[in-house]
Amino acid sequence: MIGRCQGLLAVSLFLAATPAFADHGALSLDLGMGASGLVLPAPYAMSGQTIFAADFEVMLGLRYAITNEFELTLSGFYGPPITYTHDDVTVVSPAKLSGNESHSLFRFGVLGGVRYVRGSVWKLVVGLEAGWSHRSYSNFQSTGDLATAFLPHFCTDNTVIQPLVGVEWAFADHWSASLIPRFTVLLGPDSTVGFSLMLSISYSWFL
Repeated sequence: MIGRCQGLLAVSLFLAATPAFADHGALSLDLGMGASGLVLPAPYAMSGQTIFAADFEVMLGLRYAITNEFELTLSGFYGPPITYTHDDVTVVSPAKLSGNESHSLFRFGVLGGVRYVRGSVWKLVVGLEAGWSHRSYSNFQSTGDLATAFLPHFCTDNTVIQPLVGVEWAFADHWSASLIPRFTVLLGPDSTVGFSLMLSISYSWFL
């Protein structure tokens, strides 16, 4: 009887134990893809439709667990060219011209950051990333009076601040999957905000 009680107590203590944190010294390679978007005003416009420019995004990154709770991250992202249209745009060139405006936009960048990770099989991930983002606008086409205006290709570079919170699932030895939303703030020329939701598969080496 005493032996059974001792066994039940041991099992109870095991089930109630605090879950492990991230693995100290783990180096992880992440490959992710998902949806992203920016609040995008019409280029060159003094007034016109601001749209939410949805896009597909891919990401490749590395993470290193410097302690059992904190990871350092480095990643690159790319959004392929997509055409967007803005309605009722007014441009001064040099007179006021109005019409609809469409253009192609692609973007890429590099981010570094830090994450707090808590959990064992299922992990809570909270972090902050910062870095550089490049946007390229091209293939401008217009309707109405705006069709007479020349709208040249241009690029813009921004500083990125990107908080994140999500979950990671360690579904096999060395392998995990994560689903992480990010809120994006672009600072500098043509500053704006955005949002992304990335699904990533990771493989880890334990150094």
